[in-house]
Amino acid sequence: MKKRVLSLIISILLCFYISLNLVCSLSDVNLRITGVIGDYSSQVNLITNDNAESGIDAYDLQSPGYPDTQSNFYSSISSQSLAVDFWDESERDLNLIYDVPTGQSGYVVFSWNDISSNADYTATFSITGDVTNLDMKSDSDNQYLYPASDDSDIYITINIDNVATTQTITTTTTSGGGGGGGGSAKPETIKLSQEFIDVYSAIDKIKTRQIEVYNSGNDTIIASLSSYGLGNYISFDENNIELKPGERKNINFRILSPKDPGIYTGKILVRGNTIQEILVSLNINTEDLLFDVGISIPESSKIINFGDKISSQITLIPMGEARLDVTLNYAVKDYTGKTLLTESETILVEEQKNFKKDFSSMNLPEGKYILALELIYPNGVATSSSHFEIKSGKTKFDMRFIALALLIAVVILGILIGFAFKKPKYKKKK
Repeated sequence: MKKRVLSLIISILLCFYISLNLVCSLSDVNLRITGVIGDYSSQVNLITNDNAESGIDAYDLQSPGYPDTQSNFYSSISSQSLAVDFWDESERDLNLIYDVPTGQSGYVVFSWNDISSNADYTATFSITGDVTNLDMKSDSDNQYLYPASDDSDIYITINIDNVATTQTITTTTTSGGGGGGGGSAKPETIKLSQEFIDVYSAIDKIKTRQIEVYNSGNDTIIASLSSYGLGNYISFDENNIELKPGERKNINFRILSPKDPGIYTGKILVRGNTIQEILVSLNINTEDLLFDVGISIPESSKIINFGDKISSQITLIPMGEARLDVTLNYAVKDYTGKTLLTESETILVEEQKNFKKDFSSMNLPEGKYILALELIYPNGVATSSSHFEIKSGKTKFDMRFIALALLIAVVILGILIGFAFKKPKYKKKK
């Protein structure tokens, strides 16, 4: 009986270990579709990413505007045109539009890649009004021809289906002259000179900044630069740069301050093999200041765990003989422009004030944020901010933690089963 119980426990543990490895690896969709008519070519990329959202977010890349004389192929979502459409869902219908250029007629050749015979999903290509649904995985030519008329739009649906939610992990071993293993994505070779950019300026002013982009790989790459969440406030001298192996380039950009004072957040996105981010905060004051204000988070508190307090140091300095009641508006913002926490107080300032203030992180998930302060007084606004990061949050499942808890539960269950089947011992009567 004991051997059977022990075998049962071992079997459960082995099954659980296998399922743990399956759960912790998710498959991805990476599909590039190209449309060509005559001398005109345009393409759209459809990619899944665990950190992306279904709607428009920082991972998506807006399609640039093209004149009617050129083709434009894009993913249409929420009335936006995307050259690169990231989403977090396993299965999805994606609406694509191919804009046939003026003066062009004939056949559009649609082709695709990154769909292999062992892909963990299926992709079906269909055109509105066409009865043919093409399985993009099984088609041997990897292309489809469709008749087009001058200056028309072709409406396409790509259905992503049967995505494997689990995928085995392949272990690579080598010995002697060779080895084997599963393929992997190319490592990111773009390195950036900084992670944060904090800009302090006044309304309607122009500031210039610079970032360094470095290619640490062995191949020449094209890096594209764009901004998210900052509207037209940021413009780059170059939006696309070529970097040879080991090459570094400095990219200049200008920041046109908004017309309204306040604190604005967003991102600079540099796209290579993957997307690299620089987190940006714009601290915009009114031009003539009666107060100087500062809010800072100590270096020891820049990275905290979920539920820990956010500690800050506040400094208020009147410029001259100002003696006023001022309103202090505090906020926690993320780098997509969302405000997640607000607090306000009114105090009298007649001399320099220094004080500490703590905030709760209980409602903040894992991520990077700024703690913002706006000092409001008649006819003026002074701003300051400091960035911090929450390393773990209650809104994100840690599958390995859950697995460990279940493993402990299985062991305890096995021990209880062992006790249940244990035969009681009786004393022999003399």
